[in-house]
Amino acid sequence: MVSHLFIIDAPETFVEHNDTSTLLIEEARSRGHEVVVANINEVRVKNSRVVVQEQFVRDFDVVWVRKDPPIDMNYMQHLQLLAYESDNCFFVNDPLATLKYLDKASIFNFPTLIPDTIVTKDASEVDKFLEGRDKVVVKPLNGFSGNDVRVYSGGELEIDEFVMVQEFLEKVSEGDTRVHICDGEVIGAIKRVPSSDDFRGNLHAGGTAVGTELNYKETEVAETVGAWLKEQGVFFAGIDLIDGTLNEINITSPGIIIETNEVMNAQLEKEIFDRLERYV
Repeated sequence: MVSHLFIIDAPETFVEHNDTSTLLIEEARSRGHEVVVANINEVRVKNSRVVVQEQFVRDFDVVWVRKDPPIDMNYMQHLQLLAYESDNCFFVNDPLATLKYLDKASIFNFPTLIPDTIVTKDASEVDKFLEGRDKVVVKPLNGFSGNDVRVYSGGELEIDEFVMVQEFLEKVSEGDTRVHICDGEVIGAIKRVPSSDDFRGNLHAGGTAVGTELNYKETEVAETVGAWLKEQGVFFAGIDLIDGTLNEINITSPGIIIETNEVMNAQLEKEIFDRLERYV
């Protein structure tokens, strides 16, 4: 019997309903697999072995690291501990890859596929980047779900953390495309269309999910990034495209599977597990 350890958010912050982790847990159980669910605060070391709920992590066949961002110090430390077992079980995703490649900053591995982008903690650098442009997009480097992402056209800008600043792509009004990648290949995609009073397509920000088919340019980008993700030990990820341009790579606890299933009449969780069973 295949055994799974799901490491998720602490109970007080975990949203059980409409959550990709819940869907994946249910799929594992439906296949008769053994499932243990824990949160990151239960990760510890005893007798030089990483332990969760008094069980050695290395005794599980698959370890799902499904704690949502941001990657704060507590998150980083638990990933560092889990990394000691990277050679002993199959991780979704490899803790070292999650540590090395911040979701947003990982796009810099593909300089020809991304919009003009900088990362800075200096507001004056943002203003320099704005020169010659009507507006830019500013987002926390360690943010998620579209939180605190804003359009900046000049004026006062207070920054107390690293931010990613990107050229504003006008076609964002038509939506951004979330592409689900598993084992290096595309398994599904949806377009997230922003509401009339917000430029963000994020579903948490009021965007609407609609069906889509990848065009040639989007497919090329997805295949390029997918091959790289597989090389890094990232089994399941999501990438975000605007008009065929790579904007983000989501390695940390990728989601939006339920919404994709609903729109595309799919069962992506089954596709994920079918592919996973090639390895365990």
